[in-house]
Amino acid sequence: MILVCGIHGVERESFFSDLAEKTGLPVISAKSLIKNGCPTFYDKKSIIDYKDNQRALLEELKKLHIQKHNFILDG
Repeated sequence: MILVCGIHGVERESFFSDLAEKTGLPVISAKSLIKNGCPTFYDKKSIIDYKDNQRALLEELKKLHIQKHNFILDG
């Protein structure tokens, strides 16, 4: 797993496109993993329960690691 983090507005999308093209690895967003695994997730900037989000992210990462050993995580 390659983890890439950055603040909003720093052109992560173009970086991810280039990195994915060069490595052949899929790009997966942390947000989509949290949304998959957390029933209390809502699509806002504020977080209701960060512990639930962290738990969901870790569980979804474990599942993903079993399926795909190599990927780029948009964190």
